[in-house]
Amino acid sequence: MRKFLGFVGVASLLAGPAIAADLGTRAPVYKAPPPSPVFSWAGWYIGLNAGAEWGSGNGSAVGTPGPCSAVLAGCVSVPNYSTLMANAVGGTGFGGNNNGFIGGGQIGYNWQSGTLVTGIEADIQGLSANNGGSSGVVVIPSPAFPAFPLTETFANEHRVDWLGTVRGRLGWLATPTFLIYGTGGLAYGGVKASTAITQSIAPPDPSIPASGIGGVSETRAGWTVGGGLEWMFAPNWSLKGEYMYSELGSASYDIPLAVVSTAVPGAVTGSATAHISQDFKGSIARVGVNYHF
Repeated sequence: MRKFLGFVGVASLLAGPAIAADLGTRAPVYKAPPPSPVFSWAGWYIGLNAGAEWGSGNGSAVGTPGPCSAVLAGCVSVPNYSTLMANAVGGTGFGGNNNGFIGGGQIGYNWQSGTLVTGIEADIQGLSANNGGSSGVVVIPSPAFPAFPLTETFANEHRVDWLGTVRGRLGWLATPTFLIYGTGGLAYGGVKASTAITQSIAPPDPSIPASGIGGVSETRAGWTVGGGLEWMFAPNWSLKGEYMYSELGSASYDIPLAVVSTAVPGAVTGSATAHISQDFKGSIARVGVNYHF
């Protein structure tokens, strides 16, 4: 009996800690994962952009013959010097490319319906492109005076100093955070162009070379079209890559030219007016970052 009681006591002592340990152990508490971020494209946004611009400006020149002094044979010859001067202007073919840095900002508003995102965006940016242009020499022989060809030298420059757009956007969400879109609308910008022309008749013709310079600096409006990709990498932030092509139309200006004789003071050997027309068009590739309110 004593042995049995002793055995029970020892067993109780050994089992006690184990039972106490079992009573103190609690089941793990389940914690729900944090909610996924909510991405919405709807509403206002504002941002910055930067990239590269490359453009071209094809020019054309048309010459109109002007009056000359009737006391000079050059005025009545066929063709006369005024006609030669006009023909030289018409032989001036110029154009050129320019490229450089572009940077600025944008503001816009989006509407979202499922995977469809529509919106409107306005932007404005400055351009640091080098002047595009060309130069050359045109020689026009005179059938009446073979020894007296008319030689013209010319230099042309053009550039766009700043560019703004107001565009519609239409996009599709490939994923809740990745937008593919097309865009197009109004483009406007500050353009500049200038042309310098010098015309002279080969010696020993006693004439002072004709020279003139003209240009234009104005704001022009046109159109733009393009497309891009935009990634919302955080609930209020997105990163975009974009390409756009724009045209701002043509600017025109006139340059008067006159060859004055040194043999007959004040007599005009020939005169003409150069009518210059300059196109402005270019492409933009840029990246930007937007903050969505």
